[in-house]
Amino acid sequence: MQYTLLTFILIALLNACDLSDKSAVPVPCNGKNYCHIYISENTTKGNLATSGSGIEAADAICTASKPPNTGNVKAFLVDGTTRRACATADCDGEHIDWVLSTGREYRRTGGAIVIGTANIDGLIEFNLLSAFYPTAGTIYTGMNANYTTGNDCSNWTSTMFTGAIGDLESIDSAAIHDSDSSCNNLHHLLCVEQ
Repeated sequence: MQYTLLTFILIALLNACDLSDKSAVPVPCNGKNYCHIYISENTTKGNLATSGSGIEAADAICTASKPPNTGNVKAFLVDGTTRRACATADCDGEHIDWVLSTGREYRRTGGAIVIGTANIDGLIEFNLLSAFYPTAGTIYTGMNANYTTGNDCSNWTSTMFTGAIGDLESIDSAAIHDSDSSCNNLHHLLCVEQ
């Protein structure tokens, strides 16, 4: 009797879940158990928005330079309104269109070198396991060292101000905020597979 009831419940649950419709849930990171992080092919000034928002333009730059076998991507860049990692240093449920996902492992392009795994707050803690990139360079981030929004070239629409930059070779918080740079200077963007 118990076996029959258990079988009936199992069949009812399976029928309630339409397992054939996989379009409702996108497969993250192109079906891999980790996501790629890479830098944009070219450097850019802080005035990213020629039309639309600076964040949209940054995402388009990342999409244009994504490596093979990489799914959808977004720029690791914040402006506090369109995209935000943290509003406060405690960073509890404050994301807006954030690019890192809780529990997801992130690796350099190629997949062999692990950068880190996002914690419960959707952040990779410092020290990173490996730097974002193995050679010298800088990236616009718009973030302070604690993932809160910093200087962002007036929402990535101007070369008149400053923007927070990270150091590609660092494994500590300088990876996301090494200094502020004139928005007229050229830096890469860091891109994250979704």
